[in-house]
Amino acid sequence: MKEATLAKLVDYVKTLWSSGKGEALIQGNFDRSEALDIVSTIDKTISFETSTRDRYPARLRALPLPTSKPDESPTTLRISEPNPANDNAASHITLQSFGTSEKDHVLAEILSAVIEEPFFDDLRTKKQLGYIVSSGVRAVDQSRTLSVIVQSNVAPAEKLTASMVAFLDSVEEKLLKPLTAVEIELFVKGLVDSRLEPDKQVGAGVDFDC
Repeated sequence: MKEATLAKLVDYVKTLWSSGKGEALIQGNFDRSEALDIVSTIDKTISFETSTRDRYPARLRALPLPTSKPDESPTTLRISEPNPANDNAASHITLQSFGTSEKDHVLAEILSAVIEEPFFDDLRTKKQLGYIVSSGVRAVDQSRTLSVIVQSNVAPAEKLTASMVAFLDSVEEKLLKPLTAVEIELFVKGLVDSRLEPDKQVGAGVDFDC
């Protein structure tokens, strides 16, 4: 960073936008010709030179998040809102799994299913900390991350974070240890059913590479 200059940054930007790999997903009430017209318009507007396959990775790869020991504070990113009239605050905690097997991925999905309703019930219904309270699993390449998010206009970010951490610390004792084999099977069945449920919102979809 100390060696960075404006001239170097400008030169880098010119290189960055000179070529690239584009992927388009067109969903909705379009036929093939209409979808291709949309992709063609975007392609002409951006005016990228097509990169050769040896210049970009086959898949998007997730970088590992910094690890911390049990007695250490985890990596924290804080962003301050410069507008004093805005009383909104948000906290987002991400737990990354380094397991890459299908079993690891399924277990992350099951864990997410186990905590989803209790997390919402605790922070939204009981504590009424936020108007947005959600949790879920995100997939990037072979990595899976479990995220919990709270957005609020009644509590500062520090209070949201402390409440979220307290909930996560209680998951093992309150939610996992009391689970029975039958309850696990119900969570698994729910995940399977959600995967097999037909998409009721999108009538047609066309996927193109350009």
